[in-house]
Amino acid sequence: MEDYRAWALPAVARAISRIERRGAPVVLYVNGCGHLLEEMARSGADVLSVDWRVPIAEARRRVPGLALQGNLDPGILLGDPGEVDRRTREIVRAAGGSGHIVNLGHGVLPSSRIECVEAFFSAVQDPLSMPAEMSL
Repeated sequence: MEDYRAWALPAVARAISRIERRGAPVVLYVNGCGHLLEEMARSGADVLSVDWRVPIAEARRRVPGLALQGNLDPGILLGDPGEVDRRTREIVRAAGGSGHIVNLGHGVLPSSRIECVEAFFSAVQDPLSMPAEMSL
């Protein structure tokens, strides 16, 4: 964390401050970022993309007020579509219903099962997976 704070954070914050936003949010992703969330929150980014190593509810607690993106373990897409559905819905609920971009914790692996990718998208698009405060 000391190295991130001394070297990476100033460079990231400088880069973010120079982005012409044009209404689009700036998303910051650092692989293996669980121990850096509070430091990342000082970067000027609008959204922190969180990998699967930190529960989304914990990330929400640690960086309140910032939008989050993530954080299904991409390895789950190698397995069972039913488990993908369950885990995706769990993340949506744990994120609390607002300020959250549902995503994988680090992209789709080349060997992911298409049935699992489809289960991920279906779970995200299903209004029944949304917390009560977001239901229509």
